[in-house]
Amino acid sequence: MYRRKQSIVVRVVKPVLILVLLVGFFGLVKLRAAIVSVEYEIGKLEKQKVDLLTERKALQAEFSSLLSLRSVEGRELALVFPNRDRVIYVKREEGNKPFATSLKH
Repeated sequence: MYRRKQSIVVRVVKPVLILVLLVGFFGLVKLRAAIVSVEYEIGKLEKQKVDLLTERKALQAEFSSLLSLRSVEGRELALVFPNRDRVIYVKREEGNKPFATSLKH
């Protein structure tokens, strides 16, 4: 009789242990897949962050250049006619030739 009780316990416990091992294995596989997915998403977001920081720097540079143009525009500039010695005349030739320059008095 003792053998019979032992075989019933083995018949019940063995499938339960196998089921627990299978569920544990597939649970670990699912967790690993989730970790890889999160790591991929983190990498994508870090790349997006770098792109956005680069764009931000470009926009800040553009903004500061616009502000400097506005400050120049707002001031009254003391423009004067240049001396004749400072004028350079550029003569354009027909075709693909270099520009000819001269200082005329």
